[in-house]
Amino acid sequence: MDKISLVIPLLRAGAKKWYHSIYVYINEDAAICDKRPFDPNNVLRTWEGFRKRLVSSFGRHSDRYRAFQEWNGLSMQPG
Repeated sequence: MDKISLVIPLLRAGAKKWYHSIYVYINEDAAICDKRPFDPNNVLRTWEGFRKRLVSSFGRHSDRYRAFQEWNGLSMQPG
């Protein structure tokens, strides 16, 4: 979830709309508001699952794919 949280502010246009469509599967409060059952083990709550879905939705577009590769390189730094 840490990597996903870092990527979310970088999403633009269609990718941001895509994220809003899956938000109820990632966030427990959003699921409750939408009256959906929340699964804390949902594959979208893992970096691998989130990344796979993002690439399958936008990976075919070279600009988006390049941007995704940059996001994939993000890492937490101490301090």
